[in-house]
Amino acid sequence: MSPRTLFRTYSLFGVLVFNVIIIFLVFNAVIEVFITDEAEKNAEKYSLQTKGWMSDFPSETIAAVYPNLSYKERKKMGDVERWVGVEFDPFFGFKSQRVVRRVLKHKYLVGSSVDDAIERLRNLDPDDYYWWAIHDTGFRMFEQDQGPWPPPPDALSVFVFGGSATAGSGVAGKQTIAGYFQDHLRNATGRDDVFVYNFGTAGHFLAQERAFMDQIMLQGFVPDAVIFVDGALEFYNFTGEPGLTPQMREWFIEGNLGMHQNNLKYHASKAFTELPVVRWLYSIVRANKKEEEKTTSSGITPDFDALMRDPNIIDDVIERYLENKKMATAVAKDMGVIPLFAWQPISLFEYNGPSSPQRFDKYLYRAKYGYQEMVKRGARAWDDPEFAWCADVQKDVEFPVYLDGAHYTEKGNEIIARCLLKSLLNLESFGHLAGNPAPSNSK
Repeated sequence: MSPRTLFRTYSLFGVLVFNVIIIFLVFNAVIEVFITDEAEKNAEKYSLQTKGWMSDFPSETIAAVYPNLSYKERKKMGDVERWVGVEFDPFFGFKSQRVVRRVLKHKYLVGSSVDDAIERLRNLDPDDYYWWAIHDTGFRMFEQDQGPWPPPPDALSVFVFGGSATAGSGVAGKQTIAGYFQDHLRNATGRDDVFVYNFGTAGHFLAQERAFMDQIMLQGFVPDAVIFVDGALEFYNFTGEPGLTPQMREWFIEGNLGMHQNNLKYHASKAFTELPVVRWLYSIVRANKKEEEKTTSSGITPDFDALMRDPNIIDDVIERYLENKKMATAVAKDMGVIPLFAWQPISLFEYNGPSSPQRFDKYLYRAKYGYQEMVKRGARAWDDPEFAWCADVQKDVEFPVYLDGAHYTEKGNEIIARCLLKSLLNLESFGHLAGNPAPSNSK
């Protein structure tokens, strides 16, 4: 090959490489703009997703689930993701993100002080009562009649723990289990100084709730009673590890690698994964995977069904729950706190109510067989006054209990609250609180 031909070949190759680099950079720049634009849209919708969750369901179904909202209000609400964000916690993995979110008018208030944000919120349109507020301590606040923090020493205070169904995904703060429970307990005791605090957190199960309770009481905030509402997520977190553990494990490893400044492989890999086009492709894969994890009962395959009914896993889950229950009871009673453990209803067990959205995370399907095993173990009639079997409260109801396959309507929350009230009032240790201030040694 002559020098001239070699030079021409080299020049063409150089121009080609240069053009490829330019196209690659421009493409990444466009994708970066697209990703940023999508992120801003998502922030306006207070969510990590771009599609309103209600859009999967017929409008008449949503109207039945939200009878007190107008069509315009339901449409706005459909753009808001039910799931509330979480933030890191060093003792139990994560807790609800401190935030004040005004849903129907699309206002978003975040500040260093949640109390300050709520005060500003209350000065806005009083008719727009539906908002989501997480106090700095981690409990979801009610729109009306929220107890002060910390609880007054002479008041009757109850802490309620659970997952996203307890937190009240998809309903107003006063329409949660804790909201209705506070109203019913006030009526039952004849006391106006009854304050219930909703510590329900998306993804939490009893092991995390127990640690959550410990940390709150270590700060000196000790209630008269504590209620744990569990069941479904015990089987979802069947390994016993909290949600987000795989991600946190990866972040920990990544952080350790990042400390080594001369680790060329790590930095090259990091640079590659931060490219806009790579992030975009990953977001598509992640969205498709998330959608694949949602299903209906009719979408469960025989192989998956067999996997979910593995008796060894189900036995391990139940035994772990009972051990966590035993330890939570010991801590609570040692602090002078009355504990109550409730087994919540799920759409896959004893529910034949009116049609409602029934899509759910397919890994919750294991709970169907877990609940059946609990029945075989006699959980409906356990000789344990501190255990409330509320899984049957939805049987033969004539109204929708579920927003989707996992979260409750306001009426569903109300019947669960009544189950908790009945069980708590039946406790002999709770009797002295019915009409009298709590003894000093219970605080």
